[in-house]
Amino acid sequence: MADVSRRRSALWLFVIGVALSIIIRWWLLEWMREKEEPEHAVRIPSRHPAEINIPVPLQAEEAAEQPSAEPSPAAADDLTRIDGIGPKYAEGLRALGITSFAQLARQEPDTLAAQLKQQGLRIVGDSIRNKDWIGQAKRLAAEASSEA
Repeated sequence: MADVSRRRSALWLFVIGVALSIIIRWWLLEWMREKEEPEHAVRIPSRHPAEINIPVPLQAEEAAEQPSAEPSPAAADDLTRIDGIGPKYAEGLRALGITSFAQLARQEPDTLAAQLKQQGLRIVGDSIRNKDWIGQAKRLAAEASSEA
């Protein structure tokens, strides 16, 4: 009988330990998420970023200053060749008008991260720096220009 009582006690301690570890993990993830985003940042949950983008007609002068959002197929590079850029980040970059390695090479990591967040993607400038998106884009752009 005492053996059954010990097993029940051990089982309860195990269940309590698992529950506490889940609660602590959730708390740490929330804490890290708050640390990534400034308190004054507005978080807009978005499952379908394409549905949020509403085109606004440009005035004639503004349209002349804006580069074409639809580049020619020959000018578009495969941005997924850069380590750390998957299909979703590539889609977000295209939505920002960044379709070539040369365009990506001219970006600032923190500004780029902020723009990608507006597209509904989770990224920070440090992540872009650590994975060296800009440096990789510069190398690939140089390779493309030397091949041409």
